[in-house]
Amino acid sequence: MIMEYLKNYKNFTFSESIVRDFILKYPRHFAQSTIKETSKQCNVGMATVTRLCKKLSFNGFTDFKSAFLKELKDIERLDNGKKTTPFDSSTSIQEILDGLPFVYEKAIGYTKIAMDEMVLQRTTELIQNAYVLIFATGINKAVGEIFSYKLEELGIPCKTMDSIHYQMIDSLILRNQEVFAIFLSHRGKNESVIEAAQYIKKNRIPNLLICSQVSEEIREYCNEILYIVPTYTTKEFSNTQFVMAEQYVLDVIYSLLFVKNLDFVEKMISKKYYERIDFNGEF
Repeated sequence: MIMEYLKNYKNFTFSESIVRDFILKYPRHFAQSTIKETSKQCNVGMATVTRLCKKLSFNGFTDFKSAFLKELKDIERLDNGKKTTPFDSSTSIQEILDGLPFVYEKAIGYTKIAMDEMVLQRTTELIQNAYVLIFATGINKAVGEIFSYKLEELGIPCKTMDSIHYQMIDSLILRNQEVFAIFLSHRGKNESVIEAAQYIKKNRIPNLLICSQVSEEIREYCNEILYIVPTYTTKEFSNTQFVMAEQYVLDVIYSLLFVKNLDFVEKMISKKYYERIDFNGEF
């Protein structure tokens, strides 16, 4: 989460950007540095380092450094013994059986580190009484449709689309229906998703982008962003890791909503809505 904040935060001063670049380029060196050593290394004042920490919502250098060390430790644990390319032509069935859980762990582990609890909390509150619209294409759309199905189990209406439906959005607004939009994109460069994001922002609809990298084309239209593990090639099981991470983020949101709607779920169960009747009319 801290690394992503540093990469994507846009309001650093020139001096603060020097500190930011130092931390990103030499994370392990920074991990062993005091505030005085950091300021000296960057040729800036200690007040500059403190301001950077506070801009990222930390109380100061000590608070920032503590969170940074924990994140770095988690990243190193995930990196330890994990090959970028999990399998090769000599990989056996048993090695695949043993290795796939590590691929899943890496995808979820990195995504968990980048998770922002405040964004999750705000998102959950907004979804609770909203009509949810998910914009995604390709494999992302399939993931979105699974999430739609789960939300509808909780009585929350949700629709997944691969392009903007202007009349539908206009009708929801005219009916004073609260709406929340979710954009699923690998790098935030999908034209149909960007077009949807533009119209969503134009109508002041709160929204969330879930992605591994944020393009400048879509960033300006998004209220909230949650990052997932960045992947690049098929050899590193890019699609597997990306989908697993995306599913994890959406399942966290679903779980938060499940807890908020537990009374509703229990009423549904008590009325036997989940009972399945066979063709003979027997339970």
